[in-house]
Amino acid sequence: MNRIKTLLDFLDEDPRDPFVLYSLAQEYSSSGNLSESRKYYHLLRDVDADYIGLFYHLGKLEESEENYEVAKRVYLDGIEIAGRIGDTHAQGELEGALAMLRMVLDE
Repeated sequence: MNRIKTLLDFLDEDPRDPFVLYSLAQEYSSSGNLSESRKYYHLLRDVDADYIGLFYHLGKLEESEENYEVAKRVYLDGIEIAGRIGDTHAQGELEGALAMLRMVLDE
């Protein structure tokens, strides 16, 4: 929890720092606190909707809680943004995650 406290201290200094928000989401996810993780992913999305790294991880978080339709929407949003900003690597990863989800759901 030391890393989380340190990140929260950084967030106090700059509540709109995308890297700190992303790092908090990741740390909470790693510690198993998915509701806090989701909260920080959504805060990040509000601050920087083009922060492409959040889409894969938020989608996987939603999948882990069987929120499949939400996960699909997150992946689709990320694919659209990755295409718009020209991040073909992220776009490919998100397309792969979406394809795997569709296979699991037998779509």
